[in-house]
Amino acid sequence: MARKVDEEAKRHRRVIIFSLIMIFLMVFSVASVVVYNDDSANRMQYGDYEFQFKDLGGGNGVLTLQMNGREVEFQNLPVQVAYIAMDPQVPYLMRSAQQVILTTDSNNTEFHLQNVDYARLQLALAIQKTANAYTQVSDAGLPIITCDDATPQNIVLYFNQSNTTAVTVDGSCIIVNAESTDILRVKDRIIFEYFGILVDGVAAE
Repeated sequence: MARKVDEEAKRHRRVIIFSLIMIFLMVFSVASVVVYNDDSANRMQYGDYEFQFKDLGGGNGVLTLQMNGREVEFQNLPVQVAYIAMDPQVPYLMRSAQQVILTTDSNNTEFHLQNVDYARLQLALAIQKTANAYTQVSDAGLPIITCDDATPQNIVLYFNQSNTTAVTVDGSCIIVNAESTDILRVKDRIIFEYFGILVDGVAAE
């Protein structure tokens, strides 16, 4: 009985902390974010989109959104990634392409590659027309694809490990410049722009 009470108390504390974070975001957001609780989940309304907080245990959690009938995970709300510099051509290139090839250097750090793999998974769930590659030979046996191979029909999205966070365009190649810890923020921003949740970093009306 005591254990059940302790678990309930921990859950209640997490809900309070999460709600306080969301209140902070509401004050500083250019869009209206509404938080409300029920017996099963925390939900956040952002414009026409409803995010749900998914508790992963251990004090960890993600935001989820149903896209194309699939549950896509986010680490940030749109307002939290709107600051990232991004070429406005990015969503248009991705929407018009038949395939988006997600590539990176296989000799990057393990932590960087883990974040890239997670970003690739969530991009695949959301966009559903992606393929994975590396820019050089890898143990995974994936195709070798670089920006030189990009075409308007088969664009390349290259995750480049960099100290500067920005998304640029070179022809039909989208270059994601980011440190390992920023990859997931950029991934969220790209998906938000692709679906028009953000338009050039501004909440869609």
